[in-house]
Amino acid sequence: MPPLLSISSLALISLLCTLIYKFLIHPVLISPLGRIPAAHPTAPFSPLWILWIRHQFRENKTLERAHARHGPVVRLGPNELSINCVDGGLRTIYAGGYEKHEFYSNQFANYNGVHTMFSTTGSVAHAARKRMMTNVYSKSQIQSSRSMQRVSEHIVHGRLLPLLRNRANENDRSFELDAFHLLNCATMDFVTGYMFGLCNSSNFLQNDATARWWLEHYQSRKQHTFWPQELPRLSDFAARWFGLNLSPKWVADANADLERWTLGLVDSSEAYLETSNLDEHERNHPEDAPTVYRQLRTAMDPPEKAATAAAAAPLAAPPDTPLLIQLASEMHDQLSAGHETSAITLTYLLHELALHPAIQTQLHSELLTLSYPISHTNGPHAELPPAREIDALPFLHAVLTETLRLHAAIPGPQPRLTPSTPNSSGVTLGAYGDIPAGVRVSCNAHCLHRVSHVYPKPETWDPTRWLSDTSFDQRKSATRETTQPRRESDATPTPQDPQQQSPQQDQLKAKQKHHWPFSSGSRMCIGSHLATQNMKTLVASILSVYEIRVGDDAGMQQEDAYTARPVERRLVLRFERRD
Repeated sequence: MPPLLSISSLALISLLCTLIYKFLIHPVLISPLGRIPAAHPTAPFSPLWILWIRHQFRENKTLERAHARHGPVVRLGPNELSINCVDGGLRTIYAGGYEKHEFYSNQFANYNGVHTMFSTTGSVAHAARKRMMTNVYSKSQIQSSRSMQRVSEHIVHGRLLPLLRNRANENDRSFELDAFHLLNCATMDFVTGYMFGLCNSSNFLQNDATARWWLEHYQSRKQHTFWPQELPRLSDFAARWFGLNLSPKWVADANADLERWTLGLVDSSEAYLETSNLDEHERNHPEDAPTVYRQLRTAMDPPEKAATAAAAAPLAAPPDTPLLIQLASEMHDQLSAGHETSAITLTYLLHELALHPAIQTQLHSELLTLSYPISHTNGPHAELPPAREIDALPFLHAVLTETLRLHAAIPGPQPRLTPSTPNSSGVTLGAYGDIPAGVRVSCNAHCLHRVSHVYPKPETWDPTRWLSDTSFDQRKSATRETTQPRRESDATPTPQDPQQQSPQQDQLKAKQKHHWPFSSGSRMCIGSHLATQNMKTLVASILSVYEIRVGDDAGMQQEDAYTARPVERRLVLRFERRD
């Protein structure tokens, strides 16, 4: 008996020593991460603290305070870091080919595991899918697209402005409505109009019942993403062995309903592409062209069935997944993110303009310089100013840029994994080297956009902080070129020697480097140019016709989450027609 007791004691001591080494000695004294300041005393030993912060939707502000106390590199867990610097941080991670963390694949696949360009973690598969669509999302394509121009004109003059005009009484040119709902409807119509063609897209501006059904399904799920996103194995274990769903069952039902809705748009587009005399129809009705859907479908199912680069690196999907389901998954991801982020940004932009009437007046004065005036009296087939002309307006650009800074629609961390290096020497982030492979690292727009030495008074919405940027001078020149013949004197000046740049130019360069609303590198938002153009078009259309004031802005503080909406999901504005 005593020998057996001795063996048991030795086994227990050995186990305790192993645990002490793994969870105490190694994380603090041996791991290269041990030299990095911890955001919380328990962070070197356990991920429970940061998981609790995420579960409580307090991550962004918590990280902001941690970086203010400890500097640009902070330890969040035994194997996780937060980074808040550009050189040696953001550029290293997002321009250095660091692979995505499973955070994305855990949450953003659709149709029971069919991955998209956004959700896939591997860079090879991502690059293959991205090449299929890059050209239709390029800035030059969007601004020169006859289809996008006609989609914009139909939505603004045929849907948006008539809706607003009908809200006003004959004897009262002012009215109130929920701008957050309005903007979600408008951005969805814009995004799906370009993706599927206007005849196959949503029409939320005119079909309010459908819009409210869809938006309620979509937005109500957002509070239940923690378990599948951060602890997917625990979620699966609980469901499989105990029949316990850590997320409510209605969330899965809502996802299925939304996916069926998107599949309906895909089916409509398929039927449209089989239409006879399609070329002639699109010559007369370019707004019906399913620009993005047709591009992706052709690339994924080439007529000759030849092997492509994409076929060599397909995205993860269950075996024998039909092509239309793969297409629907990609389209669902793009229309979901595309409408929501733009609607959030526009909601805060209009709110800020309502709070700052002098800036609103200045913006309206700039809009009066457009070659085609936007008026409530324009008919449903009226033209809009060219996309390039709207994009070139410097003050409009400043207003949007500042809103994207202070009210980033996706302010949360964008996690990546540190790569393997030759001789396992590790990578360097900030002032800390020898960081091993497999560490979760991330930057986030919330913290980057509040670096006080780059953005003085960072919590103040101030579009003028962008107005001395040389790019705005170039925008003024671009505006002139849309209405005047080019002269020799308009030629682009020779770039200034970087060594002769003024301190002001250095400060502007720092602002641009820290401005990160669409991420950066090869995995940055593919739809950033479409979003920017749509947002500018909607702002120009609304502010050309209406002056806006705050009606009820209770609950306008942003959620502390990966995607940050107003906490009450509403903003009542008073619209007053200008003429």
